[in-house]
Parts: sequence; structure tokens; C-alpha cells
Amino acid sequence: MSGYRPMRFPLPGIFAFVTLLWLAYAVVVGLVLTGIAVWGTVSLSVWDNAVQVALWFAFGFTAWLLYTYLPVYVANGITRREFTARVAGFVGVLAAVLAVLTAAGYLAEGGVYALAGWPQMLAPQRYFTAATEVPTVLLTQFLAFGAFSAVGALVGSSFYRDPALGLGSLPVGLAVLYLANIVSGTWVAASVGLSPFDRLPLAVAAPAGVALIALVLGGVWLLLRNIPIRPVST
Repeated sequence: MSGYRPMRFPLPGIFAFVTLLWLAYAVVVGLVLTGIAVWGTVSLSVWDNAVQVALWFAFGFTAWLLYTYLPVYVANGITRREFTARVAGFVGVLAAVLAVLTAAGYLAEGGVYALAGWPQMLAPQRYFTAATEVPTVLLTQFLAFGAFSAVGALVGSSFYRDPALGLGSLPVGLAVLYLANIVSGTWVAASVGLSPFDRLPLAVAAPAGVALIALVLGGVWLLLRNIPIRPVST
């Protein structure tokens, strides 16, 4: 397993697979939009709401991959330190890929809405007000997907170490995601009383989001650095 390349961890073609899943999901979102247009009134962005589900995909996918491939890599001579570094790289690349795909989805939907004369109204907590604000979309979605993926790695490593520890990691993970959603402008916070303050300035929120992701990945390293590897049953 030498010659590590981020786009090939933990399996070759993993991000091509993610992209195919994303395209399939985009088709489903398109069908939902079509249904709303036929039987109702399109008054806001459907894609903006669909992204919320995709965030949980990043969480679950990363947790499952870490739990599944940790013993495989360690059994093949990869140290726990190197595996942790690869997980951190995977989190970063996955967040970047999903942020690009999300931005493309906003733009595609914006084009459809423009042709149909529909308003592409986005959630008020977003740091961007239009799909064409691509740099802001990319940044905030990278922070959101990065946080969800990093927390997935934390939960996956916790469950591998001990199921009870895994259960205990869930409220911690939710607390981290609460903070991550505030700094990335993903969930409604102050507007529904879930936060005592409104959005942070993006110049403050962006480095805070990166620091939060790094802190979670540091927790992953603490869990993995001496984790016992259970034998794989056949």
C-alpha cells in the first residue's frame, strides 16, 4: 500500500463512486422539483434543502470507511499514525469534492429556475444569497462537509475502539456539528432560537470552522494512536 495518493484512499476510484452517487441523488432532487412544479408552486430552492441530507452522507460514509478499513490497512503494514494522516486527507478531499458538486448543483438549479421564472430563494442563514456567489458557496460548503466528515471519522474510530465509547461520542459529535453549522451558515440558528447569536462574520467563521475540523481530527488521532486491532472473522 505504498505510494499513497489521496484520491485512491481507501479504495481506487472512491471519489468517482461518490460523484456517481451524487449524480443519482441530483436526479432524485430533480424529480422532486418536477413534482412540486406539476402539483404545486416552486417558491424556493429545492437543492438548498437537499444539501442537508448530503451532509449526513458525508458523516456516515466517513464513519463506515474508517471502521471498515482501519484493520485492513494496519494489517498490511500501515501505521496508525499514517492511517490517521490518510483519514485527514480523505476528509479534506471529500469535503472539497462535495463542495464543488454542491456549487455545481446550485448553478444548475439556478439556470433551470431562471428559464422557468421561479425564485431561487435560499435559506436566510446562508452566507450567500445567490448561486452565482461561487467562492462563498465553495468555502462554506467545504466547512460544512469537512465538519460532518471529520465528526464521522471521530464517531467511527470511537465505535471501533469501544461500542460504549462510540455511543458516548454521539452527543459530542452533535455538539460539534451544532457549532459547525453556525460557522458554515448551514442550519437555521438564531432565527429559530437555537443559538443566542446571529451569523458570525465570514472572516471569523471560516478560520473558526477550519480550526474546529482540525480539533476533531486531533481527537481522531488520540483515539487511533494506540487502538487495538480486532481480528477480522471470516
